[in-house]
This record gives sequence, structure tokens and C-alpha cells, in this order.
Amino acid sequence: NVISPRPGDYLHSQLLKLDFNVSDEGTGVAGSLTLWDGEATGNDSIDLFFEDLGTHTFTVQATDRAGNATSTEVVLRVISTPSSTLSDVERAYELRWIKTKNAKKSHAKIIKKVIDIEKKISRIQVKKSLREKDFEEIQELREDYTELLEEDIYEELDELIEDHEITQDGFNVIRADVQWMLETL
Repeated sequence: NVISPRPGDYLHSQLLKLDFNVSDEGTGVAGSLTLWDGEATGNDSIDLFFEDLGTHTFTVQATDRAGNATSTEVVLRVISTPSSTLSDVERAYELRWIKTKNAKKSHAKIIKKVIDIEKKISRIQVKKSLREKDFEEIQELREDYTELLEEDIYEELDELIEDHEITQDGFNVIRADVQWMLETL
């Protein structure tokens, strides 16, 4: 029985708790094994920051004393949002993947603008009846959102990697987050 994780979306910045129990009322449990994407893991958690965005599988396999095997799988998705990307920028800085405080602040400033745009879009979308003007405003905000990500963040990432102010790992994490947000806008 898998208690955690449950199927669904989890943020790239999350620490995913792995919790399960194995029992057999007949002969008893001989052993169990947990797998993350097919690889054995003895951990009780997975730091999603170090995982690729997209679909992952957590599997619990168990065998009873009579040799009967069973397994349970949970399929989940690791996603990125502007808020989780902000956390990832902070984490990349803590790991010294982003090497200067100014680079971190500059990234954070752009991502905070994206978060503000996301909030504005949400405020408009909760209205009971949207008018043509509302749809136009949402479209303009989405264009601003895309421009901030495609132009400002990508351009800054390219400059940081060129100036050796971000490691390849930091570059890859932030770029993947931004790409996910653009694809799911």
C-alpha cells in the first residue's frame, strides 16, 4: 500500500516523501523493494530538484514467504511553476551553481514579475462572466509572460554561462523550468 506519493503533480522544488506499508496475512512478508524510475532506492524521500521535469514512477515490490510477488506503481509528474522556479533559483545559489548574488537577484526579479503576471491572469479568470476586454487583457499578459521568459531569462542565462557566473547544472535546471512554463502556459 503506497501512502505517499499519490498520483498527481509535484513541484520541482519539493522534497517528495516516500511512504508505504507492506503486509501479508498468510505466510508473512519475506521482503520488499522500492524503485524510482526502475532504479532501486533505499531512501525515504526524493529531492525533486535533482530530477528531470516530467513523468516518473515510484514502485513498491513485495514478496511473501511462499514466493508470491506483487507490486504497486504510482505515476506522478514533476512540474515547474514560477514560484517553484524562484525556489530553484535560490537553491541553485545555495549550491553555488549560481555564483553571484547579483545573478541570483536578477533572476529572482524577473521571475517575481512572472509571478505577478500569473496573479493578474488568475484574478481576471475568476470573474463570473468574462468580457471581450478581459480576454484581450489575458492575452496581453500572456504575451508579457512569454516575453519575460523567452527573452529576459534566456538572454540572462546565456550571458551567465558565457561569463562563468552559473554552472552547467544551474543553467540546465533553470532553463528546464522556464521551458516547462512556456510549454504549459
